[in-house]
Order: sequence, then C-alpha cells, then structure tokens
Amino acid sequence: MKLTQRVLLMAFAISVCLPSIIVAAPNIVYKNGDFEATLTGKIETETAIDINGSLLKKGIHDKLVANKTKIDLTLNTRGDCARSKVTARNKVVWGNHKVIYTDMAWLTTVNAAATAHSHNIGPNMVWIREVWVELDITKACKMTDILQQTLTVGSFSFQLGRGIALGDAYSVNPAALGFFQDNTVDQYAWGAKVSGGLIKDYLNYDLYLAILSDKSTSLRETNFPTQIKAYGTGDGIVRGAGVIGYTLGGRMVFTPLKGVTTLKFEPYALHHHDPEQKIEFFCDAKANLTTAGFAAELVASRFEFGFDCAFNFGSQNVKGWDRNNINFVNRNGLGTFVYSDVFNVDPTIVTPTAANNVVMDPSNKSQVKAVADVTPGAFSNGAQIAGTSIYNGTNRYRNPYKVTFGGFMWVGDMSFWLIPNNLKASATAGISSGDQNPHANLSDPFSSNVDGTYNGFIPLQELYCGVRVPSFFGMASGILRPLTVPDSGGKFATTVNNFSNLVFCGFGFKYAPEKAIKRWHVSPNVIMYWQDQPSNAFDLVTGKSLNKPANKKLGVEGNFFFETHPSENVYISGGAAIFSPGQHYFDIQGKPTSPEQRALLDAAISAGKDTTKLPLIGDDSAYSVSIAFGYIF
Repeated sequence: MKLTQRVLLMAFAISVCLPSIIVAAPNIVYKNGDFEATLTGKIETETAIDINGSLLKKGIHDKLVANKTKIDLTLNTRGDCARSKVTARNKVVWGNHKVIYTDMAWLTTVNAAATAHSHNIGPNMVWIREVWVELDITKACKMTDILQQTLTVGSFSFQLGRGIALGDAYSVNPAALGFFQDNTVDQYAWGAKVSGGLIKDYLNYDLYLAILSDKSTSLRETNFPTQIKAYGTGDGIVRGAGVIGYTLGGRMVFTPLKGVTTLKFEPYALHHHDPEQKIEFFCDAKANLTTAGFAAELVASRFEFGFDCAFNFGSQNVKGWDRNNINFVNRNGLGTFVYSDVFNVDPTIVTPTAANNVVMDPSNKSQVKAVADVTPGAFSNGAQIAGTSIYNGTNRYRNPYKVTFGGFMWVGDMSFWLIPNNLKASATAGISSGDQNPHANLSDPFSSNVDGTYNGFIPLQELYCGVRVPSFFGMASGILRPLTVPDSGGKFATTVNNFSNLVFCGFGFKYAPEKAIKRWHVSPNVIMYWQDQPSNAFDLVTGKSLNKPANKKLGVEGNFFFETHPSENVYISGGAAIFSPGQHYFDIQGKPTSPEQRALLDAAISAGKDTTKLPLIGDDSAYSVSIAFGYIF
C-alpha cells in the first residue's frame, strides 16, 4: 500500500472510530490528553511556458510547455515534550509521468538515425519530503531553571541568513531560464540541530549538522579503487573509510528591538567538507569551505530594510593524476587495447595521431612494467620511457595543486509603504564576486603549477529569488553565464548557474488592498544584471575566444506576480517575465558550453557552413509564463 493511501486511511479510521476527534476545516485534528495530531495538505496544478529560455535563441525549437500537479500531505504531532512532522510528496507532469531518470544514452547505428535510451522510476511515486522529531530537552529533563533547549533530528529545512551562503535546496540543480522555476525543495538534507535561548526574548542560537554524502556504509564502498590513478597522496588506491561529506553551521539571532519597530541581527558561520569532487576525473579532488556571514532586518512603521553578507575561506586540493588509460579501439578491423597517453613517436616533435597510440600487449611484460613504473609528475610528460623506444604523452601527468577560496557576497533591499498596508515600493541591490575557472590550464602540458585563489563566491544549496523585490528567474540562476573558452582546441566554456559572479539592482511595487473582501495582490518588478568579472568575448567565425573581455551587462528582467484567494482554501497565483539580453550576449554569440555544442561548431566551421543557425548561445529575448491553481486543506 502506498504511503499516501496509508495516511488517508489512517485519517479516515481515526475520524470514524474515535469520538474525541474534532473535524475542523481546514485541518483534521485528533486530541488525546497532551497529544495532538493534525493532517494538512495542498494540491497544486501549474502550467508553465518557456520561450527561448535555454539558449536565448529563436528558431531552434527552444519552446517548452508543461502541466504539473504537486500533492503534499503533512502530519504534525505534538506531545508533552516533543513534536514531529512528516510530509509526503507526489509530483506528476501531465502526459510525461516519469519522476526520476537515469542518464540518457544516444544510440547510433550505421545509416540509421540516433535514438535515445533511458530508464525511469515509474509514475505516481510518493516520497518523503520532510520528516523530523523535535525534543524539548528542558521539559524532558525537568530543567525548569533554564531557557528552552531543543534537539531536532531528521530531514528538515535549515538555512543561514537569506539562504545564500547555506540554503535548504538539497540535491537541486537550477533549471533553464524561468521554465519550471520551482522555489520549493523536493527533499531536505538529513541532519540534526540543537537550538535554544541564551537571553530570554533577546538572544537565541542554532547549531546544525547535515550529512550530505556517505561512502563508508559498506565494505564495497570503502574498498572501491577510486585512487588507482592518483599519486602523491599516500592514501593508497582505494577510497578508504570515513569518506563522509558534511556541513556544520551555526548562528546567533539577537533581537534588541521588538514591537512596532523590530530589529534583528544574525551572525553566522558554516564549514562544508566535500571529500570527493570531480575536476577531470571521478574523485580527483577534495575541498573544505568555510563561510562567515552577517544578516540584519529592520521593520519600522512604514520603512523596512535588510541585508546579508558573507565571505568564503578554505581551499580545494586537486590530486596528482595519471591520465593514461587503456582504451579499446578498432584498429584495422580488429579490436585492440591501446594506451591513451603513450605513443611510438616523440610527441614534442611530432603530433601523434590515433595510429601512434602504443598497443597494450600483456605478453610484453617488460613494456607493461616500464609504462607503469614511470616516475609520476609533469617533468615526465613528453619524455621517453626508460628502457623502451616509446614516449609519454605531453599531458599524461597532472601535478597536484591547491586552490584557495576568497569570494564574497552582499545583498540588500528596502521598502517604503506609500499607502500604509496597501501599497509599498521596494528597491534591491547586490553583488556576488566572480572569477574564471581556476582549472582552465589543466590541459596545458607545460603548466606544472596552477595554484592560486578562486575569488568567485561559492554558495551552498542556494535558490535565492529575492525578498522584497522578487525575481521570476531566481536572481538569474537559470541564465547562461559561460566563462572564457580555454585557448586549446576542442574546449568549451563551463557555465555559472548559481549566485556567483553576479551584480544586480532593481525596484518593484506590491499592491495588496487591506480591505478587499477576497485577498489578492499584484507585484511588478524590474531587475538589471551584470557580471562581476567578465568572461572573454567569442568569435563565432573562428570558434575561438577573443583576447578582450565581453561587456559585463547581462540584461534586464521585467516580471509580474499575482495571487488571489477566491475562498479561504483556494488560491490562484502566477507570474510572467521577460529577459532582454544585454551587450554581453551579443559579444559571446555562439560560445559552446558542452562537448556536443563544441563538436557541432567545429564540424560546421570545417565544412564552411553557416554557424548562425546552430543551437548555440544567442541574443534573443526569453519569455516565461506560469499560472497555478491550488487547494489547501
């Protein structure tokens, strides 16, 4: 029996069998002494349309439309010294009932069109979005002489400041521009939190721990040979025990003013440990990120103001790596194993071709041993392998190096009630520092040292959309912001898709008539975006970056939100937005951001074909519309 059916059946059984139940819209409540249980829910159907939202380019079928229904059922309980919450969620896209996908592989055969193959977990799957138990330690331990202290364990929402340095968007990747911009999170991270008061009514604290990844749950995981190509670490060739990714966070909330005027300060800090990151290869780096921040909010009679700022510290350690692999290739009609970075010609003199890859012959034990015994390091790149007539590739080895984090961000906004409790005007501004890819020189065989500082701000689990001036596009999280394309051939630009390398300012209004019989409001807004650190311009004709920066202006977003409540339990909400690209996108037209785009561009340039019709970054305006109908009970 599915979880949704069980919850509904339980609620029905309680309402029929127990006389002490009170059925009071919009909740179903069960009471028995100090224990109370409440069942609530929400059903929402949304229609979303997105035009030119993926690449900002017309004429490439970049038009998306979908209908989505989301169902949440929440069971809250409360006892003498504990409370809990369980939320089950089901989300379905009409006519496309696939909830979780595996990777898609494109299959091609001779003289046949490509076909896609993928697997998915079936339709109408219900999962647990949130589940936690909170224990009142002071009541449980009968410590009546101190302020309330609680312990919360489970999967729950937690964020620092405005949720930029640390948000609650666990396992969420920003979508394309505006399309299905869902500000709700389908699952919260698992962790524990200790909270309590230090000075009654004035000072509180939270200490938080979340486990984000754990690769030490079985002998197979701890002995998986993830480090067989790493060198210089002294950690052996297997993963080892204790490979756990986690986040520690803490904050103090000081409220010196309460009442008509409210003032709140929130200093916070976090430490994030990620033991398995991928730069070029699986598990070839690890990172420790520390962020310190400070947020504040002031609400007076007609004026509101707030800000959040943070600074990154820490570093990423990239391991030394042997890029040489054994590949299976078709050579003269025969399946053959060859070394990827060992050649039978001197690569510093002759540019190797596929025919120059040395065959891996297990019977030639001396050669196999010689290839394996090469002293690792960039100094061996391009050198002849001792005792043989074969050579290492010019980029066979990558030296270990370290990148230090040094980013920062600041966001702020303010509002003024033009008509008290009816109409207010708001303004916002912010900056999140940016930088180029610190790993851009990895393929340069003569670059043995790429140590440096990454000055781009690194947010965690962030889906910031503004507070007083909302962004339809999630503060440009879905807008393509590619970095510079490396000079070496065949490379593409990595993209920034979070709250980093971004400068913005904007204004808006919100009208919500206080005396309306049915609650409703409208909110138009305008937000302008720039890059903090510009990437290089791009030449679509040659397919290469130009030695000059692109214009920093990303563009302008205009949006409109509305919400109305025909009844107490029903709401209709929606929004529409347009993103008009700035000069930046005119300067980087055609910049490839994936291996597939790079291959298409190179093929068109080689064949002398028109490259302006390819599905690459353009400079056309993007449009998005979303409307939702919901019922709350």
